[in-house]
Amino acid sequence: MKTTASITILILLFIANSIFSQVVTQIVKGNVFDNEPQTQFIGVTIVILDTGSIIGATTDLEGNYKLVHVSLGHYNIQFSDMGYDPVIVSEILECMGISDKKHAGIADV
Repeated sequence: MKTTASITILILLFIANSIFSQVVTQIVKGNVFDNEPQTQFIGVTIVILDTGSIIGATTDLEGNYKLVHVSLGHYNIQFSDMGYDPVIVSEILECMGISDKKHAGIADV
């Protein structure tokens, strides 16, 4: 009887621990383009500011980027490249189940 109760308590503790330890994250993706000729921008650095960890990416050959493991909440995202003014997109809201693309245009310094 004692072993059955002990096993039941251990199973319940394991289940409760696994439920509360899960962190919900989103993927933020989009496209970066040059404002003037409206062409895709290769190699732009994208960083989420004011987070405890560094979350960033660079654009691919088509100007696309993807930031993974972004916790839900409000964020400021910075887009920067050499020779261009950095662009900060403020108050981006990441909500569970909403997959919205974030696009940014960058202009010459």
